[in-house]
Amino acid sequence: MSGPDFETLLRSPLDDEPDSRGWGSAVLGLLAGSAAIIGLSFVLGLWATPGETPATMVTDTVASATDPPGEFSNSFPDGFSEVGGSVAMKPTATVDGGTGFIVSFATATHRDTDPETTPVPLGGQWQFESAGGSVTGATRLVYDRLHTGVIGVEFAGHPSDGDILRMTERWDPVERTESADVSFTGTPFTTTDAVDIDLGDGITLRMTQIELGRHLGRIVWTLSGSGEPTGVVAFAVAMINQQGATVGDYVSMPSLRDPTRSSGVVDLFWDRGFNAHPDEGSIVEITATVQLVVPEPIDVVFDLDTVPSG
Repeated sequence: MSGPDFETLLRSPLDDEPDSRGWGSAVLGLLAGSAAIIGLSFVLGLWATPGETPATMVTDTVASATDPPGEFSNSFPDGFSEVGGSVAMKPTATVDGGTGFIVSFATATHRDTDPETTPVPLGGQWQFESAGGSVTGATRLVYDRLHTGVIGVEFAGHPSDGDILRMTERWDPVERTESADVSFTGTPFTTTDAVDIDLGDGITLRMTQIELGRHLGRIVWTLSGSGEPTGVVAFAVAMINQQGATVGDYVSMPSLRDPTRSSGVVDLFWDRGFNAHPDEGSIVEITATVQLVVPEPIDVVFDLDTVPSG
């Protein structure tokens, strides 16, 4: 027997239900990333200066037994603590680092979170509170470009029964995108004349050096202004000819996200092959996308006794 009737016979009533397992696989991916980031931090030394989490991988929420069919609760998976903005974090492992220890955190968001309107924290501030009453701050943080929802936090000393971690500050991202034009004189192109982009609120992105070659380039940048701003900076560069047509494009190379920086060097590569020789360009249009760190005080406690050690 075949045809629509046979297909209907073999269908389960659950075939029309939404898949409630999506959150599980996503969380497992984050936990795998947690282990990866701890390993990379030791092998490659990819440590940032104190502080971040990034544009975070999204996990769905699990449905409870009392949810109506086809609907999901808006609670987080077990072990995740809400840190605000429909975002939660969970310590997934601790690793002895010799003179200190590292705690790896995963991040989750509600299934119905709109990434356009709900910023995922770039990171935050943590402190280690021992059962004996001593309090120490994090010594450094590390991020993984492949698992942007995972962050490693290092502390001095060693954890014992009754110790906790307290998150005292969440770093919300505020994204600003602005452009500037620079006259192009042919390849290889280098300028050390500073080019400023006003990001608003008294914050300036200054490009102190711009280099463009036949295939690659780089930009040296700094952030300055009120409150000693820090953030994640990415660039898109277009070569425009005298007729206003785009000759070719460069984009930022993927890099380790570190929102605690106020200066840096960004490498560029061809986004697509040039449709004409770069020397036909007359204007270099540089578009900068900056995710600025905006601290938000919070008070969230994580119990270390329940965190597995690696």
